[in-house]
Order: sequence, then C-alpha cells, then structure tokens
Amino acid sequence: MAHLKSAVVGLGFMGGTHIEMLRRIGVEVVGVVGASREENEAACSQFSLPNKYTVFEDVCADPEGDVIHI
Repeated sequence: MAHLKSAVVGLGFMGGTHIEMLRRIGVEVVGVVGASREENEAACSQFSLPNKYTVFEDVCADPEGDVIHI
C-alpha cells in the first residue's frame, strides 16, 4: 500500500478527530486550513503540523499532498 499524504480542510468540531484518525491509519497530514489564520496556527501548533495554508486554493496547489480530507 502506498504511503498517502493528506491535507485537512475544516478545523471545526471534528477537525482534530479527523487529523488523529488519519494519523492512526498511517496517512501523513501535511497541513490544514480552517476559517481563520489564527485557527490554522493553533491547529498546526496543537498537532505539530509542518505547514500552514491560508486558503483552500493553497491546499489544492500543493503538490506534496495526495488527497484532501474535507
């Protein structure tokens, strides 16, 4: 099975749960995007994520990710 990398869009009620679930099944989370820069920064800090997107288009343009988890 290939090693997948995913970005997560949406950091509301279930965002953190989805990040943890992806990690548990072996999917590397390469970044997140939420409703605000502050929300993004907090999630990146909390979950030790390597990069921060500012808008959804940034997620789509990133060649590092294989899938987008919404």
